[in-house]
Amino acid sequence: MEMLLNENVGNGARDETADYIAPSRSLEDYGLRVQDGQVYSITGKGAREKLQLVANFIVVKIRCGTSRYLCGAGTPLHHVQVTSPTAGDLLIKIRGSFYTKAGYEGGSHGALVVPKPQAFATYLSHQITHGNVRHVLDPSVNEVFVMGTYVDEAQQLVASDGVDFPHGMDECPYHNRTFAMSGDKDVFHRVADLHNNDSIRTLLAWGLGSPLKGAMEWAYANAEVTADSGVGKSTISDVFTDRFGWLRVAGPTEFGTIYRGKRAVANSVLPIQVEEIGRLSGEAMSRITQVLNLSYNIAPTTHGAHGKTYVMVTPALLWGQDFCLRDVALSAKMIRLTLSTENKNPSALDRLRDNADVWPMRDWIEFLCDWANQCNVMQLVMAKSALLRQHINDAKFTETSNTERTVANYARLLVSAEALNAFGVTVDISQYVAGLLRQHLAEQTLDTASIARQFLGDLLLEIQKASGQSALIHDLRPTGLFFNVTNALKVLQGRGYRYDIKSPRKLTEMLKNEGLGTPSVQHRLGRTQSRFFFVPRQTLAEFDFWIDHEEVA
Repeated sequence: MEMLLNENVGNGARDETADYIAPSRSLEDYGLRVQDGQVYSITGKGAREKLQLVANFIVVKIRCGTSRYLCGAGTPLHHVQVTSPTAGDLLIKIRGSFYTKAGYEGGSHGALVVPKPQAFATYLSHQITHGNVRHVLDPSVNEVFVMGTYVDEAQQLVASDGVDFPHGMDECPYHNRTFAMSGDKDVFHRVADLHNNDSIRTLLAWGLGSPLKGAMEWAYANAEVTADSGVGKSTISDVFTDRFGWLRVAGPTEFGTIYRGKRAVANSVLPIQVEEIGRLSGEAMSRITQVLNLSYNIAPTTHGAHGKTYVMVTPALLWGQDFCLRDVALSAKMIRLTLSTENKNPSALDRLRDNADVWPMRDWIEFLCDWANQCNVMQLVMAKSALLRQHINDAKFTETSNTERTVANYARLLVSAEALNAFGVTVDISQYVAGLLRQHLAEQTLDTASIARQFLGDLLLEIQKASGQSALIHDLRPTGLFFNVTNALKVLQGRGYRYDIKSPRKLTEMLKNEGLGTPSVQHRLGRTQSRFFFVPRQTLAEFDFWIDHEEVA
């Protein structure tokens, strides 16, 4: 089949209006016959002749092209116009993989039937090379399928034609997703101009840099974007889908269960857009928070393929009208960005509508792998982190153990921008990213402060209810309150209190960073001496909790 196509390609593309003289060779020479708008294979002769259905449609016109995964060899691709007594006129795609039943895409039309794929392959080959059906070689038919990247045993990042997923390629959300085999780099700037600031430019750097995950110690942040009604959120999401091929799903549907959520963010390197994330129920939001926490730095896997370590997690671009993910640990693993109405640029959208170009995704991923292998990507991340530190020296935030991770996430945006510059797309987002980081760290400080203060307030309320009893493993003294954080958190959660933190160690750190007391204080309660958190008397007074000196003296 492929040999016949190549012979035909050598004669040059035929114009659809050109005269075409069919060769004398007939279908019956191939044991095939068209009858009543259907294709049959012929067995036997004379009175013993039998017709077996090959396809319940006949081919009217064919456009030929090529399909392939990233770096793989091209296989024939045909856009075929058919006519059928049952389905009428339809346009179907048939790839070189058609010759197995699983590869036949036309079956999705229901009324079309191919009971004998090999016989139909013979029929299609005849129509292309000998039949009187005109066909044209059409570059617009060319397609590419993006699978992923892996790191080989020499620690080189490689564009992958087919990732060895544990349960087959269908686990990849981008399996069989079509990308153009060529594109225009200027698409980046035309899309980025949809807003007058660097917000869209930064989002594109985040999404296009995601195939570098294997070279970035397997860590890559999800992105949370807030946009009020009228800001153009749906339009931008549409453009990302049309021009860059990024998948888009509905949050309430795809993240409604933990199983769906895990599948949505599994087994790819390109981002998946999740819309209306804020409409998830409280229970579903809690579950998906766990999934997104795990997806940030999941352990890479070889799945039995020696020498290849695959990037197995899809970065999620979460669209909503508010920052709805309040989990402290997850906050440190996110890129946060807000789109505002005043930055909309309607004229840029008009210019974009007049241009149908798409981003050259295949060329970009292959370039990105070569670029990453010629430099030390993690050294670049550390250098960009140091640069951002210089930019945020004046920021008002509380340093925590998560701060370094948050800074590194924004530094990865600058590394992606550097790769884009090397690709020939000028991107300078340093100042804008520094501003995002400064705002994120300030919000992070407020988030952790609110959790710490909420916890301490709830604890003091329960102590008052218990009339000074030690059910919460606490000890009131004239100088202040001693309590065991682990036991206090466990008891409060048992009584229905919920916090966006589960680790007593993290909670202790938050209490300390908020200036609510001193951790790791050796204190004896009864016969047991262990580490307690101490809250001084003056801090308790801020919560309207007063110590009766005579009672506790």
